[in-house]
Amino acid sequence: VEEYKKGRPIMNEHIRLKMVSYLKSVDYCYLQPYVPSKNLKELLKMVHIELKQLKPDVYVVNDDAFDIKGRKEALKRHPNVIFRVLKRWAPKNFDSISTTKIIERIQKVK
Repeated sequence: VEEYKKGRPIMNEHIRLKMVSYLKSVDYCYLQPYVPSKNLKELLKMVHIELKQLKPDVYVVNDDAFDIKGRKEALKRHPNVIFRVLKRWAPKNFDSISTTKIIERIQKVK
């Protein structure tokens, strides 16, 4: 994210992972290791290995995830896994803690 959005994210990946793990409907979540976008085959190989080891019912990514088409292709080897692409959103009452709002508040304090 830092490559294309300067100064972001404010909440590091471990904090975001912890927030997702607290959701009642989530049994397990993890961070995929960073794979440069030019190395698509490596990403798809990792997805296959992760699915083989974890045996999830559902594999979920955000609609802004890297190479959704490739991930969908990788899931063909795992016909029992449901693939879901979810729109990135947050409830209205979370607007004040978005990265953009946090940055705006910090800049006002300066």
